Amino acid sequence: EEFCGAQETDYRYYVDTGPVLERGWAARAGLGFLGKNGMLISRRFGNWLFLAGILTRIEFEPDAPVRRKPLPPRAAEPSGLLCGKCTRCSDACPTQAIPRPGVVDARRCISYHTIENKGIIPRELRAGIGDRVYGCDVCLEVCPWNRFAQAAHSVLLVARAGIAKLGLQELLELTPLRFAEIFRGTPIKRVKLTGLLRNACVVAGNVAEKEGAGCSYLSVLVKLAVHESPVVRAHAVWAVRRITGDLTSLAGTRASETDAAVLEEYAGVV
Repeated sequence: EEFCGAQETDYRYYVDTGPVLERGWAARAGLGFLGKNGMLISRRFGNWLFLAGILTRIEFEPDAPVRRKPLPPRAAEPSGLLCGKCTRCSDACPTQAIPRPGVVDARRCISYHTIENKGIIPRELRAGIGDRVYGCDVCLEVCPWNRFAQAAHSVLLVARAGIAKLGLQELLELTPLRFAEIFRGTPIKRVKLTGLLRNACVVAGNVAEKEGAGCSYLSVLVKLAVHESPVVRAHAVWAVRRITGDLTSLAGTRASETDAAVLEEYAGVV
């Protein structure tokens, strides 16, 4: 407001809080280019970026985009402008969620399923989730442009030490009170406790697959198989089967189950 002489009614801003096209706008504003991973890549900072958008009626002179040729009317920003022949992002995606340059298939994306999806994670994608409890940044991590990345200095962007030290066992045993206490004021609150427990069940099934009946997570997974949320129950049943190879330890809970999605997990229906 001070810089432009603006009034409160002259603008509106978004920081991951509304359905705005930050990446496309950022590319047209000269902040970078759209990579083959669908993310904005800065030639100065790589693609580890937080984007904010300001919609305004104030007149100003725009910066030139990275691309040199003007786009036809209504044309989309090109993808992979400075990526060359590199395909590291699509090659590294654990669930093959980048079918072609610039296109991310949310139906296969780990970040979508572990954060935005509030229901059942497709069974064929669960192994690809690996040990990722919340989100996935593989397509950003492998980008060669990150050689220019710099660590943020803002304390607001520093991970809380307590969260970083949480173990899988503690996540599986989270109560509503403990969840609210640990994750207050963080984006993880978006998935709610049921979503985080669901994700933790999938991770437990993946990381403990070779441990068998002696797995340290098995007892808590058996308890989660009777959780009040059918979403949690379904993934707990899947994890138990993945770890032990059968559902003998859940024989007593199967008889009382009525939810169709959970019964599919008991039946092993694909």
